[in-house]
Amino acid sequence: MDGDGESDGILWNPHEWEWHISDQDTLNRICNDVELLPQNRVKYNDVRSVYQVDDLFLKIEHPDAPLRQLKSRLFPKAESEFEIAQLLKEESIPTVEYLGWGACGSRNILVSRAFPGASSVHDYFYRNYVYADGQYEHFVALLTDFLRLFFRSNFYHDDLHLGNLLFSPEMGEIVLVDLIDITKEEELSPTQLRRMQRVVLELREGLSEEDMLLAITGTNIAINTAAAKEFFLNGVAEEAQRRLAEWPKRRRQILDGYHKFVTPVIKGDHLTMLRKNDLQEEIISPEEWENQAIRNDYELREYSEKQAECLFLRSLFLQLCLVPHRKVAAWESPGKIYFEPMPELNTTSNSSSGIEFFAQTLAEQEIVVNRNSIAQGKNGKFLLTELEDIETLID
Repeated sequence: MDGDGESDGILWNPHEWEWHISDQDTLNRICNDVELLPQNRVKYNDVRSVYQVDDLFLKIEHPDAPLRQLKSRLFPKAESEFEIAQLLKEESIPTVEYLGWGACGSRNILVSRAFPGASSVHDYFYRNYVYADGQYEHFVALLTDFLRLFFRSNFYHDDLHLGNLLFSPEMGEIVLVDLIDITKEEELSPTQLRRMQRVVLELREGLSEEDMLLAITGTNIAINTAAAKEFFLNGVAEEAQRRLAEWPKRRRQILDGYHKFVTPVIKGDHLTMLRKNDLQEEIISPEEWENQAIRNDYELREYSEKQAECLFLRSLFLQLCLVPHRKVAAWESPGKIYFEPMPELNTTSNSSSGIEFFAQTLAEQEIVVNRNSIAQGKNGKFLLTELEDIETLID
């Protein structure tokens, strides 16, 4: 990093930067009051850091390689993203409020205002409607309205997913964030439109069959239920193939203890892998793992080391494919597998159409199951209960 150095925080002199911020109060705050301290950093990698200081977010590009530094000097990402934000604003596409940008050598900063009380649409959806049984109708209506507007705007987002949309219950609004992958097109190609439309499929773990198909028609992806079902089944089949293509990399990351998927715990000669859920949170934490009383809540089964590894990886692959199942919470080497508690099941009556739709979804992903392994929870959602009775694309 050229100029000032970086350790846990960024040492910087804002008066050395060239700023493109029209609001004088914001500029004065940045130049006189903002400190980029470790405790304010919310994201970091080798080329980018994000800080939150009060109600401001500062996304800082600090490329390390010489060619990247040259490109950053000539074409600052912060400038490009700010310009896209202005185009979206002109088209009435909701985004977070972008206040301006600055540059110093190969470094550049994008300044935006925090969206009050917001979390990503992905995290909000999973916390409230997948891992809990909240009433999702109003939220899904807001999301489908937003997506319908965006799909017809002729903006193309090359990496549209629920993680780069924000929802604020306080504001009752969904907005875009992280705009660098967005371009304005004269007309979207069918391939571009379909690539963006598949974001709707990310809702499938939380919605019933009927509501999933309504979400697809509500975004004008399909004109009727039959067309929506065809889009859905084709989409999950394509998604499964993408997951299969990336699986060698994911498998290596998991077994290497990559923090997005697992937390390794080493005690004596034993390695335990505590797996994480879709929110990248441990199902059972390292502290809980040390408590035998808590650990007793998880069903322990013992296998050969090869079988245990297979079940652990199968569970994570199903999670990546958004297939509801009774998950493996931990793998203690060599062969101990801990399953999460079985959810309360509906033992009185099951929806035959719901089971059939769930089975079709599995078949499109080339997941082979014993139909007796499909159950319906008390919450009405279907899941796979026996991991041993399943064959997937990675088996």
